[in-house]
Amino acid sequence: MGPNHTVVFLSFQVQSEQEKYILILHFLEFLGVNTMPYTSCSGQRVASSYLTNLDHPYHIILEHPRQVFPDMVGTSSVHTSVSNSDEGCPLQCNGLAFNCSSLDCRTGEVCEELQDLLSNIFTQLIALYKEPVRTNLLVLWLQHELCSLTIQQRTEKKHKKRVKAARKFAKKLLGKEENRNNLLLWEVFAKWEWSLGNKEDACKMLDMGLSFAKQLTETHHKRTIAQVVSTYTELLWTSGDHKDIDLGFLYILTNFVDSNTYVPYKSSNPVIPSVTIIRARKLYQEQLQNAMNGYQASLTTKEWLELSGSYIVHFARCYARFQYLTVGMQAASVVMEETLSCLKLHHQTNVSDIPHIQQKLDYELVMTSYTTMMAQHILSNPVPLSTLRNLLRRALNEFPDSARFLQLFVSVEAKSHIAGTVRRHFDHAIQDAKSPILCLCAINAEKQRQQMISNKTGRILFIQL
Repeated sequence: MGPNHTVVFLSFQVQSEQEKYILILHFLEFLGVNTMPYTSCSGQRVASSYLTNLDHPYHIILEHPRQVFPDMVGTSSVHTSVSNSDEGCPLQCNGLAFNCSSLDCRTGEVCEELQDLLSNIFTQLIALYKEPVRTNLLVLWLQHELCSLTIQQRTEKKHKKRVKAARKFAKKLLGKEENRNNLLLWEVFAKWEWSLGNKEDACKMLDMGLSFAKQLTETHHKRTIAQVVSTYTELLWTSGDHKDIDLGFLYILTNFVDSNTYVPYKSSNPVIPSVTIIRARKLYQEQLQNAMNGYQASLTTKEWLELSGSYIVHFARCYARFQYLTVGMQAASVVMEETLSCLKLHHQTNVSDIPHIQQKLDYELVMTSYTTMMAQHILSNPVPLSTLRNLLRRALNEFPDSARFLQLFVSVEAKSHIAGTVRRHFDHAIQDAKSPILCLCAINAEKQRQQMISNKTGRILFIQL
């Protein structure tokens, strides 16, 4: 360490195991590991509000400009389709490890040293923790390695070499006896393969994992299966031509609730009988009602946050997509509205309470899926934009500083002849803003508006959530 570097030591006590874990996550974030989803109002990362007992109520964390200005760091934020990044691809990397201003990106020597450091940290942490924290750490490690090893290189040869190294690491990690049957690790690996265009290999991984997992009955496996099915259907949904995948899509969703075993779908399979669809719909209704009835009780027993969402979040996504395919968007909206009413936020005095944070997180995840589905539906159907506008207005009332909802709001209003709608929204919202995210999104909106004027285009630009 050079003479111009200063090391500052802060002395504070961390009491609970949860706070220790969150402190570790923030340290890993500093080293470049994408540890927690960018979600929750006030621009906070989930669980950052109870990291320490600090007096300031708004603990804003902006680790990387990609959170608000994704197109300023080499990736475009404008897409012709909408997808939910909580379930799909690509994996994102940010933090110190990918700050080329502080690292020698030409040689990659410092990056390799940092990767070795992270490998040692994860190895030691995984040995210390039990489930479910152990699985969470393994998922973070695998995501980071796959992402960092496959950053686009200057030459195709180097890129292929990195991809080969990433695949070797994943297979080595999954080859260990204690990780072999971990469905969440296979989910991460499958999403990565899908992002590379290897869709058949990704489907085989997910099919194999679901075939094994459906034989298990433990509660945590039930949530894991729902999460993987939700991810699987999301990947299929965003793959392009829906006419070619609708039957396989529906087969997976039907099999999810209608059978204790999972048999992978084959294109030669006949059309799913209507009796099977009716029986599956009835089972979906019953299981969603049971999940809603037991939701509040399940929150009180949680010792650790489920950052990807509770069981009800993933199950509602699957049920809504099932209804969308078999009935239509209106039926899917009913499912989402019922789930949101169950997850409706309640005012609590202790905002650092785990059940309260989990409930708030689940509410936002369901609302995100709802707006995403509505936006996807509008892309291919003649539906008035007022439906999506009203839904976004509800979302922004609950989460005024959510970059995801703000970006989608800006893209939806891009075609409007009333040019001042976005400006008026930000003028009013910034007056009560409690984080810099609103200001940054307002600047980004002006930047996009100027770009549209210069390109003389009036098309709707849908932002990838």
